[in-house]
Amino acid sequence: MFITTNGRSGVGKSTTIQARISARGPRNRFHLDPTAPGREVLLYEAAAQTLMTTRVRVLVVNTGEATPSEAAATIADAIPCSSIASAAAPQSTPPQEP
Repeated sequence: MFITTNGRSGVGKSTTIQARISARGPRNRFHLDPTAPGREVLLYEAAAQTLMTTRVRVLVVNTGEATPSEAAATIADAIPCSSIASAAAPQSTPPQEP
């Protein structure tokens, strides 16, 4: 499963990224390039399309309008329970002697 974020449509997606970078400040050299958010959006969309054409399940999460908790819940709900390590029955181990 490939997860991509999706803000508002079109130009709004890169605007959402730019606004977040402006609010929190740049964290790496890519944040200093004003064209990077637009390229990032296009690359994520292209990757998602490529994966979908090869029958990979792709989850698109709209993080432009959702809270972090809502986005996390959407992702968690899409993961099959059998693939979550914490859902497995704990292995019992015999107590160790001192």
